[in-house]
Amino acid sequence: MLIRLTPLPDWAKMALMARPDYPKMMREFRERFTTPKACDEYVFRFNRRKTPMAAFQTLLEITVTKKPQTTGKLRLGYSSG
Repeated sequence: MLIRLTPLPDWAKMALMARPDYPKMMREFRERFTTPKACDEYVFRFNRRKTPMAAFQTLLEITVTKKPQTTGKLRLGYSSG
């Protein structure tokens, strides 16, 4: 059986040239963040690491725009959306 390999896209070639351990990093990333929610949280925090004021503004905005939650709803995981 002949297996035809497709050429790597340019972004993948550049990533491999810059970081030869890129495939290993991606594999570890997928193992660490098994749910989309965990991945979203990590990306959010990573993107905000150099702008702490932006994180504070986002927290302030959420506090002002959302309704308060009861303890029961917090325990059950409901959102006031």
